[in-house]
Amino acid sequence: MPQCPTFFGDGAIYDLASDTWSPMSMTNAPSPREAHSAVWSGTEMIVFGGATTMLDGTPVNDGAIYPLATDTWRPISTLNGPGARADHAAVCSAPRCSSGAA
Repeated sequence: MPQCPTFFGDGAIYDLASDTWSPMSMTNAPSPREAHSAVWSGTEMIVFGGATTMLDGTPVNDGAIYPLATDTWRPISTLNGPGARADHAAVCSAPRCSSGAA
């Protein structure tokens, strides 16, 4: 039987100027996942979709937005959003971002 992947559920911020890492807030962060999309809007990281369970890789249709300036997470609305997906692509050209099948 194949081994299940490890989902860490943590994150860090890399500072290019100082070549250092610092922990990021995980309060209200999306659940640990793989095969998700993550894009940068210029001020916020947007994480969407992916698979959240290690046993069956069930795709999800949720995500969250992380504004670097506030070190906080807030959920993305799923109202009229795309269906659950994993291993997909996303693009962001603020103020609009799109997530679709790869």
